[in-house]
Amino acid sequence: MIRGSVATYCKWYIAEELYYNRFMGLVWLFVLSIVFIILVPNLVILLIGWDGLGLTSFLLVAYYQNNKRLSAAMLTALTNRIGDVLVLISISIFLREGGWLIYRYHPVQIWLNLGFIVVFAGITKRAQMPFCA
Repeated sequence: MIRGSVATYCKWYIAEELYYNRFMGLVWLFVLSIVFIILVPNLVILLIGWDGLGLTSFLLVAYYQNNKRLSAAMLTALTNRIGDVLVLISISIFLREGGWLIYRYHPVQIWLNLGFIVVFAGITKRAQMPFCA
C-alpha cells in the first residue's frame, strides 16, 4: 500500500521530469531499503537496508544538483551517520547477548536502554526533531 502510494505520488508530482526513470529508480531503492528494515529480522540485512536508506536519502536530496541541495544532502548524510553509530551500538549489544536474530532477543537488566538507542537512531535516520534542518 505504501509502495503504491509512493508510486502514484511520484507519477503525479514529477511526470514531466526529464530524468523520470532515474528518479524512480532511486525511489524504488529507497522503498526497498525500508522493506529490508521493516520485514527482515536478520541484523545483517537490517544493516544493509539501513545503509541503503542513508545512501538513497542523500541521492534523493541532492537530485536537482545545485549548491543548496548539495549542502542539504551533506547535512542529511552527517545526521544519518549519527544514526549509523547508534545502530552499530545496538548490533553490538545484540551480539553480546549471543545472536543475530531480533526476535530471539531476551533483554537483561543492563541493556534496558537498547530500545531508546534504536528509537533515537530511527529519529536521526528519518530527520525528526531535533535532527531536521
